Amino acid sequence: MPASLLLGELYPRLVALHPLDNDAKYGERDEDTGRIKIPTSTWSSTEKVNLDGVYAVHNGHEILVHFGEAISRETAESYLGQDSEKLLSDPKSLVWRPQNNAQSRRVHAILEAIQLFWESYGRATPISIANGPLKTKFLEQLVEDRTYRSDTSYIDFLCALHKKIQVKMQNS
Repeated sequence: MPASLLLGELYPRLVALHPLDNDAKYGERDEDTGRIKIPTSTWSSTEKVNLDGVYAVHNGHEILVHFGEAISRETAESYLGQDSEKLLSDPKSLVWRPQNNAQSRRVHAILEAIQLFWESYGRATPISIANGPLKTKFLEQLVEDRTYRSDTSYIDFLCALHKKIQVKMQNS
């Protein structure tokens, strides 16, 4: 298994889809490479997720799109059309389709580019809306947040472990 494929499974990538920087021309074709420009992935943590944003997390098996709880109705409608009413009540019934506006087409192009990346490894990555009861599925992909046995973050766990090692070395 290629390292980038394994890395994607162990460490899912988080991409901010809203708001998009208009100057960076994300979701548009790069003139030099001919590929769709994708926003830079960030570490998979709730610290990077704003309540008024839209995010995608992808791991090689699926792409989960999450709409923040404070997202405006207009923004949700610009991405999902009239079906945005089902965002919290029935997200499984939502189908991700480009709407008739530039922002929606750009985000759709970004998600298609991510799908093409995984297809190059022979992986089909369906797009799902991860809101309402499916929000837990999205949060589980944010691997930098919490360990399975406590409420501390992985970074906090590593810092505590480092302190214990230092104390042990000082005492010996």
